[in-house]
Amino acid sequence: MEVSLIHTLSGHEAAIYKLIPGHRPGTFYSCGGEGYVVEWEPHTSAEGQLVARDTDSLYCMNVIENDHLLMGTKNGMLISCHLSKPKDLRKLDIHSKGIYSIAANDDFVFTAGGDGWLRVLGSKSLNLIFSTQLSGKALRSVILIPESNQLLVAGSEHKIFLLDVITFDLKSIDNSLHDNSVFCMIQGSADQFFSAGRDARLNLNLLGERIENLVSIPAHMNTINDLALHPDRSLLASASRDRSVKIWKPENLELLKVLDVFKFRSHTHSVNAVLWLDTETLISAGDDRMIKVWKIEV
Repeated sequence: MEVSLIHTLSGHEAAIYKLIPGHRPGTFYSCGGEGYVVEWEPHTSAEGQLVARDTDSLYCMNVIENDHLLMGTKNGMLISCHLSKPKDLRKLDIHSKGIYSIAANDDFVFTAGGDGWLRVLGSKSLNLIFSTQLSGKALRSVILIPESNQLLVAGSEHKIFLLDVITFDLKSIDNSLHDNSVFCMIQGSADQFFSAGRDARLNLNLLGERIENLVSIPAHMNTINDLALHPDRSLLASASRDRSVKIWKPENLELLKVLDVFKFRSHTHSVNAVLWLDTETLISAGDDRMIKVWKIEV
């Protein structure tokens, strides 16, 4: 595997917490502690474009219906805007603490809050449809498994909750996969997902009526903040507070590459987010306010 640093993008004035694909090919969005959402097109320009902003820190975001941007704030507000009218913001006070993760399908928007509540809203109206307090501590990650109509929610009690997407019934609770807070999850295949968090372990799990662990490894020296799966599912990237990005084989979690500050001029502080922009481009960002654009050749 050959890795090269293509660009270092600057413009954020605080830590960057989330990266997501843009609604146009070759673009992505970043959001951070100063409340900015910035659109980038790294293959054509090193300059970003401010597309939305708020006075509160932005912890997470998601784009639904192609141009409908949802943002979660430090103080529990869900902010909605259409990218064609970014100044026309709608704010919904739905959590008493920060929103850490947003997932969505054609019908629903799911938010995981620092107050331990899972909120379910209609994707068109954003009206509240269902709420449940799954934990007395923060919920940090929510992902959809569309093939089986299941929802996975995880958080600071190191539990992973499995719910039915149609009925919202709680099907199972697993507290054996991690020893500490679960910060991030991502779907692998139709019946597998990856999980990671404060215990610095990276897990490959099998999903059925219950959750079964297949592989578990000590992956980093510190908290794992984010995971990103390659577009063809051939590579898995992890971002850590230990300031490194690591690349793995998804099927067995074999380590392929370590992108660190010493050898690759990676981040100088915690890496909070990773994103595969395309089959050869990996994006990373973190507390140093910088976005790194990597070319990955296998």
